[in-house]
Amino acid sequence: MELVGNSLYYIHDPICSWCWAFQPTWRKVLKELPSHINVNYLLGGLAPDNDLPMPLDTQKYIQDNWIKIQKVVPVTEFNYNFWTLNEHKRSTYLSCRAVIAAKKQHPDFEVLMTEGIQKAYYLNTLNPSNEDTLINVAQDIGLNEE
Repeated sequence: MELVGNSLYYIHDPICSWCWAFQPTWRKVLKELPSHINVNYLLGGLAPDNDLPMPLDTQKYIQDNWIKIQKVVPVTEFNYNFWTLNEHKRSTYLSCRAVIAAKKQHPDFEVLMTEGIQKAYYLNTLNPSNEDTLINVAQDIGLNEE
């Protein structure tokens, strides 16, 4: 987050574990934010755009990060079954593009799509690197998935 003039920039990625952990805090910030402050969401891809399997050392790093996050933000939930139920890919660009597509339908869908992707990934063990996961999230929040 960065406040510039009357604009607050929230830089995030739908597959960022820390963004997921601080989602409740972000909601509180939004509720308390003065009405003259404009919120601008900026997406950033955490990993290159590719379809390659995630290396084992990266998988371990992310799993260890989830553990660290739960120590720092104890209310954060992760479903660790994700790691045994999915083929792991490192790219976050597909999820970022899904958020952009949601925003193009209506600005309110940007946050809904981001939260939907996070819940699918962190709670429901659905792979956010798969198009079918993103299409299902889009349908669940009422988007035209085309």
